[in-house]
Amino acid sequence: MMTHNYDIILVDDDAIANQISKINLQRCNKNVSIQEFDKSVNFLKFLRQNRESNNILLDLDMPLVSGWDILEEIDIVGLSDVYNIIVLSTSDLVQDRIRSKSYDSVKAYISKPLNKNKTQKIFQIFENCRKDLPNKNAS
Repeated sequence: MMTHNYDIILVDDDAIANQISKINLQRCNKNVSIQEFDKSVNFLKFLRQNRESNNILLDLDMPLVSGWDILEEIDIVGLSDVYNIIVLSTSDLVQDRIRSKSYDSVKAYISKPLNKNKTQKIFQIFENCRKDLPNKNAS
């Protein structure tokens, strides 16, 4: 079990997937703080007002504003280096995986639902981003 503190934003319109994700994240790390957005429009408003470094788990297929739209917004406003995003998707399409890699803020693409191994991978990726942070600021 991991013990570092993590603040994670979960953006997914699927309530059941959110519950599974939250349970797995909390089982893997008792010190995780999860902020949940089940409406991508609300997350986009939050994103425009809060520019602090954040770890984000992002679904791609959502109504009104898709995960792709959110990734575009982050690129357009020049905040790709501020956010560590892991795409969580039920889609296992190769073209979605390839497209997600074109965004600097996307650190990984993980298929839903989460399980113990996938959850541990998420924390490892966020830990690696945390270690890389001082190097970005130093250059």
